[in-house]
Amino acid sequence: TSVDSPVFTLAIGSGLPALGLLGLGALAAALGLGGAAASRRRRS
Repeated sequence: TSVDSPVFTLAIGSGLPALGLLGLGALAAALGLGGAAASRRRRS
């Protein structure tokens, strides 16, 4: 599975599903933190 976005390309192979899930979790956390920081910057 590969996901394309303007900022990054994420490719997950079926060989390491646990690492893929961990990567998705880390990616989701990073995007959430980045979005929160960006909205905080926009508001002030």
